[in-house]
Amino acid sequence: MFSNNGKGITFASYSEAWREQRKFVLRAIRLLQNTPSNSETIINREAATLVTSLLRHRGEPSNIQSDVALSIFNVTCSLVFGQRFDYDNVDFKQFVSSMNRISVNLGSLGLSNAFPLLGKIPFLGFRDAYESLESAFEELRRFIANQVHEHRQTLDPNDIRGLLDVFLLEIQRRTDSGEDAGSFTDDQMMQTVFDVFIAGVETTLSAFMWLVFYAARFPALQPTVQEELDRVLMRGESVSAAHRRSLPVTEATVMEVLRLATPSPLNFRATTCDVTLRGYRLPEGTWALMNCWAVHRDPQQWTQPDTFAFTRFLDKEGRVTTPPAWRPFGIGRRACLGEQLARTQLVVFFAALLRNFSLSLHVPEGAPLPSVEDAVLGVALMPAAFQVRAIPRQI
Repeated sequence: MFSNNGKGITFASYSEAWREQRKFVLRAIRLLQNTPSNSETIINREAATLVTSLLRHRGEPSNIQSDVALSIFNVTCSLVFGQRFDYDNVDFKQFVSSMNRISVNLGSLGLSNAFPLLGKIPFLGFRDAYESLESAFEELRRFIANQVHEHRQTLDPNDIRGLLDVFLLEIQRRTDSGEDAGSFTDDQMMQTVFDVFIAGVETTLSAFMWLVFYAARFPALQPTVQEELDRVLMRGESVSAAHRRSLPVTEATVMEVLRLATPSPLNFRATTCDVTLRGYRLPEGTWALMNCWAVHRDPQQWTQPDTFAFTRFLDKEGRVTTPPAWRPFGIGRRACLGEQLARTQLVVFFAALLRNFSLSLHVPEGAPLPSVEDAVLGVALMPAAFQVRAIPRQI
């Protein structure tokens, strides 16, 4: 269901087409960094929009996930389509709703994620969720198809708006030159864009909601980050690439939450040939799971692995360091293509949040205190629904 018969880059099998697509997307990301609407500009714009949205809550208890989701979606829409959407845009709201349904229904499908035929058997209880999931996929693909049509009609090689334009121009170049299309087809393009949203948006949203949860659940971590932000940033100033070198505590805090939460706890892989491992024969195509959650909680790799300690990501000089066992984005050629983009977005959004607000967890009278163990698995591992008060800071 995810890979559309092996297309795309996130869920497709290892092949020449996959290698070609992966290399192309990496090159496109680098190309887009040299445009006026580069990722840093886009991320800071949406971070500022998120701050404005949260100010409207006036410090009252609220689940801010919808505010965060809209901002994160707009970052990706800007990078892919070269366009951000007003939050009340009907098509955009439907798009975000479809993504949310995909995440919710994936979590409820259990074993049928691995064995789709189970979703067709009525008495197992998967059918409703499976049908809702298929409907959401279709709505998402329809939204992307409309964008492809609009961009094709207005394509200008001198005005590259985003990843979609880069892809369309490559298809056009190969067609005009008579070169073999290879993996550059409309179906492949659609699936690659689809993958960017499925794999990128939901995991970034999950990671940021864990940052919000940890900051609100354990408020003692906030002053240290806020002190650093207040020292480095001028009033009204956004976080730039140059600032990040001076924000090691903020960066290390993000890294520690990614370790503890591990939004992508399992990475799916498959053997590319027959192999024997510790006496067991694994035929080509055998599924293999990388358990990132276990790696991040391994006492042989981490001192007191269940304890929050951002200092484990700082060296003696206070500079950010990355231990080999820190793998929230995977490892190897199948590691997340957007790791640097996601890390930038998380640091900038988190800095904007704690620079402008102090967070406290709201727990209704008589309700249990939310736990880090209360998580919901969909496309990514998401904290269970919670409410926070975002109290504006005087800066």
